[in-house]
Amino acid sequence: MLGHFWKVAVRNIFAHKGYFLINVCGLAIDIACCVLIILWVVSEFGYDRYHENADRIYRIRVSADISGTGFTAPRSNIPAPQIMANEYPEVEYACLLRTCNLAHSVIRSSHKLQAAAMLGARRS
Repeated sequence: MLGHFWKVAVRNIFAHKGYFLINVCGLAIDIACCVLIILWVVSEFGYDRYHENADRIYRIRVSADISGTGFTAPRSNIPAPQIMANEYPEVEYACLLRTCNLAHSVIRSSHKLQAAAMLGARRS
């Protein structure tokens, strides 16, 4: 019975080569997309997990509602790390990260680096 199914399948592949090629290409693209999505999800869940005390690292986010549109962003105001470090004894260290979205050139020992965005950190 199984041999009969294989025989019919091979006949249909040779009879409808175009449809077979479209189906195989579609399946290959679907599998590639699924693999990329899985890799992205694993990467997102593994963010900062290489640190020794990864379970003690937190990031502040702001949630706001502007004109009826709610959003959440990984932002805080400038004095927030200093205030948290002073006011909450649970906070061991606090750090402020700031980005600058201007084009910058960094020159060091005859190597030039063009950066579209720069990230700066200040420990409180």
